[in-house]
Amino acid sequence: MFDTAFQRQLKDLARRANLRVADTQSRSAKLLFNVSGHTQPLYIVDYDGVWEFSCPTLLATERITDIPHVVMAFVLEQNAKNKRGFWCIETLGGKKVISYMHNMPASLLTPDEFYKICWGIVKEVEGLEEAFRELVRRML
Repeated sequence: MFDTAFQRQLKDLARRANLRVADTQSRSAKLLFNVSGHTQPLYIVDYDGVWEFSCPTLLATERITDIPHVVMAFVLEQNAKNKRGFWCIETLGGKKVISYMHNMPASLLTPDEFYKICWGIVKEVEGLEEAFRELVRRML
């Protein structure tokens, strides 16, 4: 089967940015990043030429009200500082998951910009997860 325009552009950007594509569909893809001894997935969905980059954290609960207030305050404060990406709550697999997202018109993506967006998102997620692990360690 032939690749879609999204798949061709994504594969070309990833190849030129030296990033690994784990899976592609006609309008979505998954990249994998090796960080801190584990693999972090990053998802990309094409919404009519605007690509949504999304990276879920390990912070998942059954209900939004179960997310610790300190975590919500932290991500909202970070949203005020970030000009390009943002924290949000997604429903994935029936759970409420804190994720970091970034939206970008596909027409503006260069290999360098693609690389910066992908690694920037992964680093944001890693930073939040490390802060959360430290919070849990302090509570024990």
